Amino acid sequence: MKWFDLHCDTLTACEEQGLSMRSNTRTQLDFLRLREAGASAQCFAVFLDREACEKRGVSPWRRYEQLRDFFFAALKKNEDAVRPVRTAGELADAERDGAVGAILTVEGGELLGGGAGAENGELYGGGAGAENSGCLDILHARLLRMWEDGVRLLTLTWNYENGLGYPNGSAGGLKRAGYEAVACMQELGMVVDVSHLSDRGFWDVMAAAKKPVTASHSCARSLCGHQRNLTDEQLRAIGKNGGVVGLNFHAPFLKENGVSGSVEEAAYHLRHIISCAGSEAAAFGSDYDGMQGAPEWGGCEGMPRLIEALSSYFDADTMEKICYRNAARLLEQ
Repeated sequence: MKWFDLHCDTLTACEEQGLSMRSNTRTQLDFLRLREAGASAQCFAVFLDREACEKRGVSPWRRYEQLRDFFFAALKKNEDAVRPVRTAGELADAERDGAVGAILTVEGGELLGGGAGAENGELYGGGAGAENSGCLDILHARLLRMWEDGVRLLTLTWNYENGLGYPNGSAGGLKRAGYEAVACMQELGMVVDVSHLSDRGFWDVMAAAKKPVTASHSCARSLCGHQRNLTDEQLRAIGKNGGVVGLNFHAPFLKENGVSGSVEEAAYHLRHIISCAGSEAAAFGSDYDGMQGAPEWGGCEGMPRLIEALSSYFDADTMEKICYRNAARLLEQ
């Protein structure tokens, strides 16, 4: 069965380590293994680690440009295996040609400008009035450029406060720029991703959202109490919104103090996500190359084994939704 994965960190891992995205033995995912494992589409995140940017002496926006260029150069060299995808139509074309659809995403809203510390418009250079309009214009211009580059999903925060809002475990929510970003993204058609966002920030997004959102790589908090996971109330809200939750394969998100994620744990979380949010909301968000250690089925080459095992827990129609249809619908919408 074909499959669609909403999140991996392979792009950043390969660029930082000087590895080939086509084939290597050090990452949990590469282009050839994706194709051989029956992937339909893979989201590749530009991961904007603030500390890494500071060590390199580059701004988050410049770091985004570096990783974007690395990604598209790799795609150009590997058109036999992967194709850049910006629309549902391009995904269908890639499938027809036997290639994996590669979707560019961004993890961390630092690249939109501003910084941590001050609240609301103040971090953009003054009070909440007209003196901030220039910086918000920059935010809009950068989102438009990202959209033109092919970015189709933005994870608003990582594990740090940024100019848009506060991360998991924090008391704060969205800042003024965060609300601006959500509105602009939804107008463009870029998916708002609430994975890594604080609980208050999650509810701020849900109150503002007019289109489906995603938690691209999160699990159920009532089954595993990690703060990165979603509460039952949050799962229900995403289901009501028409959004999608990508199951994270990282063991500590599946089981407290977990070491290697199991099929049973994955099925347990998927069933719970479905019970709260509905069968239209469950998907995969592996977090390959963003985790220490692989799940028991291995890297992306093990996806057929995972799907076969999960088929004993879910009927064929539900499996198609989990594996592909729900994530593809999110892209199309």
